Amino acid sequence: MIQAKGVSREKAEDIAVSALAYIGSSEKLCARYLQLTGLTVQSLRRAAGEPGFLAATLAFLTAHEPDLMDFAAASGLKPQEIARAAEVLERGQDDSGPAPRP
Repeated sequence: MIQAKGVSREKAEDIAVSALAYIGSSEKLCARYLQLTGLTVQSLRRAAGEPGFLAATLAFLTAHEPDLMDFAAASGLKPQEIARAAEVLERGQDDSGPAPRP
C-alpha cells in the first residue's frame, strides 16, 4: 500500500473525497473551484473518474491556506496530514521510505 509519512493511498483518497464534499458544501468555495478548474457542475462527475482529479482537489485546498485551515478544522485532520495526502495522490509513490532507484 502506498504511504507517505503515515498517510496511505487509501486514506489520501478518503481525505480527497471528504475535501470534495467540503468544497461542494460552500457555494463560494464551490464557485471558485469550478472557475479555477474549468469544470461545470455537469462535467464534475465525469471528471471525478479521471486520473489526477483527487490530487487536483487537494491541491486546490492546499494552495490557499485559509481554505486548508477551514477544511482541517471541519474534518478534524491536521493541515500537514492533508498536505501529505496531496503528495501521495500527486506522486503516486511511497514517500515513507528511501527514494526509488532510477
